[in-house]
Amino acid sequence: MIADINTESIQAPSSAVKMMQLFFTTDTEKKFRDMIKELQEIHGKTNITDTVYAIVEKDYENNKS
Repeated sequence: MIADINTESIQAPSSAVKMMQLFFTTDTEKKFRDMIKELQEIHGKTNITDTVYAIVEKDYENNKS
């Protein structure tokens, strides 16, 4: 039996976490993963998100006026 569900009353949970997407070709995705793997070791990170954030933050701090 299929129940009718009022989807208008259903709300997704709120979260302070936001997702961003990056788009790669087959070739650049492989290269990106290889680079990230090495950079994770250099920066002591365990996942792509933390690695990318650390590198962007470091470059930003080094280059802002």
